[in-house]
Amino acid sequence: MKKAVAIILVLVLALLLAGCGGKKAPSGGEDVSHTRAYEIASEVPQERVAARRIEPSSSFAGGDGSEADPYRISTAAELAYFAEVMKDKEKVEDHYDKHYVLTADIVVNDAEEMKTAATKAPEYGWEPIHGAMSRDFAGVFDGGGHSIVGLYTVTAFDGVTETGSRIGLFGRLDNAEIRDLTIADSYFCALNRIEGAGALVGEQYRSVFENCRTERVDVIVNDGRAGGLIGCCIDTLQVRSCETDGTVSAKQLNYAGGIVSSFSDGSIEICVNRADVTSGGDLAGGIAGYVSTSAQLQSWEKESARPGSTTISGCSNYGEIVSEKRSSGGIAGSVWGGNSDALITGCRNFGSVRGKESIGGIIGETTVSKNYIDKKADHQGKLTVTECENAGAVAATDGTASGIIGNLHCRNDASFEMTKCRNEGEITCHAMSGGVLGYILADKGSSTVLVSECENAGEILGDASCVGGILGEIS
Repeated sequence: MKKAVAIILVLVLALLLAGCGGKKAPSGGEDVSHTRAYEIASEVPQERVAARRIEPSSSFAGGDGSEADPYRISTAAELAYFAEVMKDKEKVEDHYDKHYVLTADIVVNDAEEMKTAATKAPEYGWEPIHGAMSRDFAGVFDGGGHSIVGLYTVTAFDGVTETGSRIGLFGRLDNAEIRDLTIADSYFCALNRIEGAGALVGEQYRSVFENCRTERVDVIVNDGRAGGLIGCCIDTLQVRSCETDGTVSAKQLNYAGGIVSSFSDGSIEICVNRADVTSGGDLAGGIAGYVSTSAQLQSWEKESARPGSTTISGCSNYGEIVSEKRSSGGIAGSVWGGNSDALITGCRNFGSVRGKESIGGIIGETTVSKNYIDKKADHQGKLTVTECENAGAVAATDGTASGIIGNLHCRNDASFEMTKCRNEGEITCHAMSGGVLGYILADKGSSTVLVSECENAGEILGDASCVGGILGEIS
């Protein structure tokens, strides 16, 4: 029988800027030798160090780099040539912002050989594509519906002499577009500190990703941010119609997400995660580990500063999501919002979600706070969660758990609304648990929370006093 509840009260969220340790300006003028970084392998067991890299060809298969006639890449050697010209100080200016297209599937290492990549290196290693003279790739890379198979990167960066470590097909993107590309049977691993790791890119700035996917790809970092497609984000992100499969793992206190580790402002639409996602600390999500909205999206071109907006819509998760500590969710581990609008809509979770506390079938933890960063911001936003469904089992070993949002915190006159959400999954918890919301905390001001037309059809199991079909506890 359908159960609905409307709750109005004062609440709210403390905002934290996302991205890679906060937003930063695009890389400046100095040149950084990334090649040397990838040759630091003293902490990498020798059986995991690839013997060599693909020998680059002397040219592309054709094209002039224009939109009408993009540079054509048809072999692994031509892909290696693209990487070579990007890190060449004399050639990068003529190549970093051009158009490229794959005209065939690219095999760097055989898929069969990649099955043992976690313990034994395949024949060829992959050095992520970085631009010389801080010219990160800013063009269009069109996969043409083809696959790149067998990328293998295992690193142990020297934290003293090397900075800005990022791994993936690309190290970093700057206003680029990646589309119609599959990364298959690949392995990316950072054995110590790294900025970000993802199958497509370690770090992105204002880039667009469409119709991209991974198949049997592992992204594993010991200390840093890990995403199935994108490691970490600076400024806006746009992802549409992408899909991930494999394993995503951040072993220490960092973010892990099936599509992206974290992002602030932008949109992720119609994406599917089938990868298992694990954070050894906090913040694991089927789509994103951590999501935030800025008080005012401050572009590095100051005249174009504008209110931010963050959307996750029409996305689904089928992978197992686990955080060893707090904040794991089938769609997002944590959502922090403030003066900008945030919308989570039409999303569904089918995978199991587990952790210690603040565990949710859709979102583990949300914090909303008006005027948290910029008290003079013109735009005062709200967080809305609507038409989301959970069918996966949700379990917290200590703190709150719920079918939709585990823990909601509102402050400073914030505004939150949840409508037309449904839970069918089993909820198991040893503290506050509810079919739709586990725990609501409101403080510091007169916030507004509205929950309406929501439904629970799942069994709720708990050994604490705060267990409810819709809501565990309001404080």
